[in-house]
Order: sequence, then C-alpha cells, then structure tokens
Amino acid sequence: MANEEHLAILKQGVEAWNKWREENPMTQPDLSGADLYMADLIDADLSEAILSDVDLSLAHLSGAHLRGAFLKGADLSGAILSEANLSRVKLSGANLSGASLSGANLSGADLSGADLREAELGGANLRGAILNGVDLSGADLRGADLTVADVEGAKVGWSAFGDVDLSVVKRLETIKHDGPSIIGIDTIYKSKGKIPEVFLRGCGFPDNFIAYIGSLVSKAIEYYSCFISYSSKNQDFAERLHNDL
Repeated sequence: MANEEHLAILKQGVEAWNKWREENPMTQPDLSGADLYMADLIDADLSEAILSDVDLSLAHLSGAHLRGAFLKGADLSGAILSEANLSRVKLSGANLSGASLSGANLSGADLSGADLREAELGGANLRGAILNGVDLSGADLRGADLTVADVEGAKVGWSAFGDVDLSVVKRLETIKHDGPSIIGIDTIYKSKGKIPEVFLRGCGFPDNFIAYIGSLVSKAIEYYSCFISYSSKNQDFAERLHNDL
C-alpha cells in the first residue's frame, strides 16, 4: 500500500512533489498500488520510487525521472513516457501495451515478462535491457538502440525493426514469432547482414532472399567452380550444359 503522506504530496502537483524530493533526498517514496490513472506527471522526479502494482494507465510522464524505480506489475498501458529516464528501472511483468516510449532511456532496465504490445519505442535507448519473455507484438522499434539487449524468449509479430542494428542483440535466435515482422533494408545494412537466419525466416523472409543478403552488404555471393571435360563430338551438349549452369 502507498504511503498516504507521499501520495498526498504527489497529488498537490509536480512542482510541489519535486520540491519535496529536493528537500528530502534520503526518503524513498512509496506509491505502491496507488491509483494514478491519467495523472499529469510531466517531468516528475520519481527516481528510486516504489511504484509496484501502481495504476499509471494513460498517465502523462514525458520527461519524468524514473531512474532505478521499482515498477513491477505496474499498469502503464497507453501511458506517455517519451524522453523519460527509465534507466535501471524494474518493470518486470508490467503492462506497457500501447505506451509511447519514443526517445526514452531504458538502458539497463529489467522488462522481463512485460507487455509491450503496440508500444512505440522509436529511438528508445534499450542498451543492456533485459527483454526476456517480453511481448513486442506490433511494437515499433525503429531507430532503437538494442546493443547487448537480451531478448531470450521474447515474442514478436507485425513488429517494426527499421534502422536497428540487430547484430548486437543477445539471443535473437530464440525469439518467438506470432506472425511476420518488418525489417528495413537500413537494418540489414546497419547489422552488416549479421542477423540469424532463423530470425529472418520467422519474420517472413524467403530463403532465396536470405541467401542474397550477403551480397547486399558487399559480401559477394559464393559460387562453386566447375570444369567440364568433353570431346568434340559432345560440343553441343557441353555448351547447353554450360549455359544451364
């Protein structure tokens, strides 16, 4: 349960809340289980706060400071978190479906088992984030930084991977596909073609295109040489065989 004193201060508005945080730097706010549905918390300082099981659905948290906050099981569906600082935040099992996280800093965040269906993650910093078992179906990850992000057992389908370096993602081959996904040519170039074939197939890429990817990133397609030995009486056949090969 939330600390009633802390909750009362927050309900006075962001300005009063941030002032209280400045004056009480050693106090860890406890807002667990609070009903903050559609709350206006733009630029609020919620760093290190306990927000487990809180209802922040449709809340406006643009530019908010949530570094190191504990949001396990929180409902952030439809929330606006663009440009928010969520580094090292604990979001395991949280509901972030339809949330806007464009440009947010989620480096080192624990999102294991979180629901990120239809989430907007364009330009988000997910370096070193734990995305084990997360549902990214329909999520937009264009321009996101997924360096050493761990996606073991994550789920995708109708997800967008544009302008993303997938070569630096951990355990990409373990992703589960509920349907095809979009991978831009810019992603193939940025990844230098180093994308697991099983992942590409799951996204809907045909085998003949997968074989051709190497040539798109300046790696020539490998051909096998063949020497045809024949007599003059087999000239016509040898030429047909040569042309067919």
